[in-house]
Amino acid sequence: MNKRFVIGFVCGLLLFIVINLIAAQLLSDCGLAPVFGTSPCADAITRIGWPLQFYESGGFMYQQTINFPYFLIDVMVALALAAGIGWLFSRTKKTPPK
Repeated sequence: MNKRFVIGFVCGLLLFIVINLIAAQLLSDCGLAPVFGTSPCADAITRIGWPLQFYESGGFMYQQTINFPYFLIDVMVALALAAGIGWLFSRTKKTPPK
């Protein structure tokens, strides 16, 4: 495997993780605190997943919903995005030093 592809692939996965954390921050009632279980909010609703929301829990009458097919789609999108970024990164040419 090309070293540059691996670096691009890892960068793509990290980018997807950051996007998911930002989405959880914006979609959840009290931000990221309920995602990690440290929420001061009593009835906080936690929502996780981008581009498809695959997890939701909380509320006044506590409920927990996990949509496994959506989770698998999110993983496939993450791998495709990371592979695409890895491929693009491996295609860039090194410029010789001047």
